[in-house]
Amino acid sequence: TAGQNVVVDQAGCTYAVTPSTFTFTAAAGTGRFDVYQQSDPMECGGPLQNACVWSAVSNVSWITVTSSMPRTGDDPVNFTVAENTSTSPRTGTITVRNRVVTVTQSGR
Repeated sequence: TAGQNVVVDQAGCTYAVTPSTFTFTAAAGTGRFDVYQQSDPMECGGPLQNACVWSAVSNVSWITVTSSMPRTGDDPVNFTVAENTSTSPRTGTITVRNRVVTVTQSGR
C-alpha cells in the first residue's frame, strides 16, 4: 500500500493557455481562458493516454478559480476577480502546469 497516494506528472503532455493576460477595472468581474493540451506520441504514454490531467491555481486570494478541478484534455477555465477597494493596482496569476495567466486589476 505504500506509494498509493503519490501524484506523478504525466510524461508527454504539453499545455497552452489563451488568452494569457487579462486587465480589469477596480470593480469585481469574471473571466475565462482556454487550456489546450496535447500528448506527444513519442513520449511515455503518448497516444495511449486518456487525456492529460491538470489544475488551474490562483496565487492570490482575490482571484478565485470557479471551474471544478482537476480537469482533463482541452477545457476552459472560469474565474472571478474581487473588487479592488485600494487605490493601488494589483497583479496576480493563475497557473496551469507550466503556463501562467496574468491578471491585472486597476485601483480605485
